[in-house]
Amino acid sequence: MSGLAAAVAWDGVDVSAALAAMIEAGRHRAPDGVTRWAGSGAALARLHRLSLPAQRIGAQPAVERGGPHVLVLDGRLDHQPTATPGDDADRALEIVVRFGAEAAARLEGDFAFVAWNASTRVLLAGRDGMGQRPLYWTRHGSRLLIASDVRQLLAALPAVPPPNLAALAALLAFRPEIGAETLYSGIQRLPAGHVLVADAQGVRTRRYWRPEPAPAEGARSDADYVDECRALLDRVVAARLRAAARPAVFFSGGIDSSSVLASAVRIAQRSGAAVPLPLSLVFDAPESHEREYRQALAAQTGVGGEEVSPDPFDARAYLEQAARRGLPPDLPGQFIGRSMRRQAAAHGARVVLTGEGGDAVFSGSTFVYADLIRAGRVLAAIRQHRLDNTYDDSGYTALGLLSDGVWPLLPRTVRHRLRGAARRLGGVAGPPPWLRLPVERPDTVPDAPRGVPMAAWAIAWDLDHGWTKYFLEGFERDAVEWQLEPRHPLLDPAIVRFALALPEDQRRRGRITKFVLRAAAGLPPAVGARLTKSDLGFSLRDATDALGGRRFFERMRLAEAGWVDAAAACRGYDVVTRGPSPAGPVEGALLSRLWLLAAIEVWFRAAYDRAA
Repeated sequence: MSGLAAAVAWDGVDVSAALAAMIEAGRHRAPDGVTRWAGSGAALARLHRLSLPAQRIGAQPAVERGGPHVLVLDGRLDHQPTATPGDDADRALEIVVRFGAEAAARLEGDFAFVAWNASTRVLLAGRDGMGQRPLYWTRHGSRLLIASDVRQLLAALPAVPPPNLAALAALLAFRPEIGAETLYSGIQRLPAGHVLVADAQGVRTRRYWRPEPAPAEGARSDADYVDECRALLDRVVAARLRAAARPAVFFSGGIDSSSVLASAVRIAQRSGAAVPLPLSLVFDAPESHEREYRQALAAQTGVGGEEVSPDPFDARAYLEQAARRGLPPDLPGQFIGRSMRRQAAAHGARVVLTGEGGDAVFSGSTFVYADLIRAGRVLAAIRQHRLDNTYDDSGYTALGLLSDGVWPLLPRTVRHRLRGAARRLGGVAGPPPWLRLPVERPDTVPDAPRGVPMAAWAIAWDLDHGWTKYFLEGFERDAVEWQLEPRHPLLDPAIVRFALALPEDQRRRGRITKFVLRAAAGLPPAVGARLTKSDLGFSLRDATDALGGRRFFERMRLAEAGWVDAAAACRGYDVVTRGPSPAGPVEGALLSRLWLLAAIEVWFRAAYDRAA
């Protein structure tokens, strides 16, 4: 994974020192070197990790021949015709020169770019629709600073900015609003699917793409949906196999990673390309065993992989990670998977494919209860709710029929009046009991546009506002430290558009989630019929215990600041540790929130105790 840095000042202030600081803080993104461009009041840098065939350092920054534009690109463009063969940055520059602020909407792939027009003195930046490449910015005096990592911006500022209490409250409330705000006041994220335009008058951002469901189509057969899904899957996987060295694929044996690997095998059989190297984590916990599913796919495809034991949880390394990045550390299940990323790097892989996104896009939604009730099929909604209580990963809750069925259909004014009572009954989840900061209390999902099913609307809303983007950002930060470029085919905008247009019975039919994906991927029966899902909840408990357990929550700096209640957090920890199993619904919900509280506490100590 490569990176970017840019600094601009419209009053002529020297920006070279700021750019140098951002480059130095981003060296982990530049194992193959750094190239720069500097002009009057502006400087851009590309931090190189060469991952594409024939990619070369000298191609960036890309400079318009005889023109005023210069551009740096972090990413990979797909299906993009160009008059000039060469680096993808050349292709991006052509589109920027031709279409200006509309350029991002005409690019396909995973990308973040920054372009400067030395004639008009206008800076343009953009990110891909699903936000698979990061980009952050801040203003300091007359300077605008842009970089791939928050830590790069922190390095260029004279002091650590104060915490952004609104963003902090939202995250502590277990509602990661991955929009423009970050945990630092004044440091902004360019959200996914947005462009930024900056000039002497200021900075403006605009959205050009979002995951949006369409009104339901006319009837189509299962075979039609399967054929379209398979063609799309193979197309997006093939685009992500373009690499300078043999890619790896993180392969658990679940439906999503199995679908990506099965597609890659089909592509290799047609084209003669190398199949990605499958790498898998092996866990001792019975609820996390998946070897039988991996073996079934290996028997069908003839492609074997390597199994890797997870790293033990290391509290000191966890603390160092937060200090190094200036952000909360990894999800524990991702942290202990460092061994798999180490193995991929040892094999010389520069690209790794994953099944990330399949759960969010293809699993279906319990808001189908609302669609059934709205259609007058109340008994069908009740049957679905009961069925959802019989298998893993259905999203079932005891009061789900009320919270995801009746509640969304109530008029907004009624919902507003009843919100307090609904929270007391437990039908609408509230903030954890230890949170003392005020937090907005929006509806779980706003009203869907006319004609759009609530189930599809809920999926689109979660993709745009929920945990998917939070996990993507964390995955990218971790992969880059192992010199790997993660690629997530199931989060390609074309796949997302297709999935959001599906009728619910193509996402979930009976107890079968990801119905159309399973059929399209051509999985062996043992995998295609799988109803279970690996559970890594034990890693959350291991992480909180390794950090100090109850004693950690007794001595929180967040509590000293008055933002959380340490006693309430300790009571939550007691419930988790005294319960029969951390996998229970109450214990599991508390444990997830306690881990997040611990991660934010670790970040706060690293960011502000060290800066004091």
